[in-house]
Amino acid sequence: MLPGYPMEADLDRVIAEVKTCMRKVGINPEIAAAQCEAHRSPDSISLKGIRENLAYMASKQKFLDAMSQS
Repeated sequence: MLPGYPMEADLDRVIAEVKTCMRKVGINPEIAAAQCEAHRSPDSISLKGIRENLAYMASKQKFLDAMSQS
């Protein structure tokens, strides 16, 4: 393996972490993947849309966590 390239185990771990994060914020990774693959269909969504949804849901969860600790 060349230096600087992630190992397959590292990629699998990162993918699992992303899927877990998506589930925590209410996004089904399998549905998101299917929508990304349905390019230019009524069901398609962009990666930008997914990132925006994840960022919004993460900030919303952070706010709710902060409020519950008050």
